[in-house]
Amino acid sequence: YIFKIIQILLSENNDIFKSVMNMIDDISLQNMLRKKNYFGISPLFYAIQKCNNLDKCEYMIEILQKLNIFNDEIIAEDHCGNNILHYAVDNENNKILVYILDILTKNVENVLKMLRKPNNNGATPLLFAAIDRKNFDNLKIVMNTLRQYEVLNEEITVADNEGNNILHYIAKNEEYNNRELAENIFAECGLHFETMVQKENNL
Repeated sequence: YIFKIIQILLSENNDIFKSVMNMIDDISLQNMLRKKNYFGISPLFYAIQKCNNLDKCEYMIEILQKLNIFNDEIIAEDHCGNNILHYAVDNENNKILVYILDILTKNVENVLKMLRKPNNNGATPLLFAAIDRKNFDNLKIVMNTLRQYEVLNEEITVADNEGNNILHYIAKNEEYNNRELAENIFAECGLHFETMVQKENNL
C-alpha cells in the first residue's frame, strides 16, 4: 500500500504532495521511505523512475536528508542489482538524471563505481540508457559523464551477461534514428568497433 500512496502523491500537484508529506510524523515517514517492495524497489527509486517532476524528486531527497537516511538510500540497490542511476536513465526526463548525477557527485565518494556498476543481468547504466528509448538524451549524458572520467572508451565495449554490447542495444531499438549519436558511439568504440560489430551474443 506504501507504493500506492506514493503513486497517488506523485500524480498530485507539488503543493498537495508536500502538504501530505509534511502531515506525516518523522518516524512514520522514515519507515515509509525505507520500505522496499517485493523487487527491492524503494519509494525513492520509484519516484526517480516514474516522476516527471523534478521538484518532487528534489523534495523527496530533502526529506531523506532531513531524516538522516539519505546516504543509505542513495547508494542502495534493488534485488536485480539496479542502483539509482539505472532508475534515473529509465526516466525520459533528462533533468532527473542530471540532478541525480549532481547529487551523487556531491555526496558519494565513488560515483564512477556506480556509473560502471552492472546489474544482475550485466547491464550498466550506459547499456540501460540504450534500451528501448524514444530519445537518447540520457545516453548522451551518461556517455559525456564517462568521458569526463576518461573511461568511456573502456565502458562502451562492455557487454551484458547475454553478450550484448551497446551496438546490439541500439541496433534492436526501432526508435533509433540519430545518426550523429551513432557516429559518436562508433568513434568511441575505436579499435574495438570491428570486433564489436562482429560479436555474436549468447542467444
